[in-house]
Amino acid sequence: MNYQCTEILTQERINRCEKYWQAEKSGFFQITPPRKATTWEIQRFHKPNL
Repeated sequence: MNYQCTEILTQERINRCEKYWQAEKSGFFQITPPRKATTWEIQRFHKPNL
């Protein structure tokens, strides 16, 4: 759903993405029930840049 946030960010897109992320955090955008990220997901998405 954050496809619009992966493009080159103009100021307008940044504002839209921030609104999306705030809504996502507050739960309005949740389609699936909330769940904890698995260890595999945490390792995959939070790899340090070497």
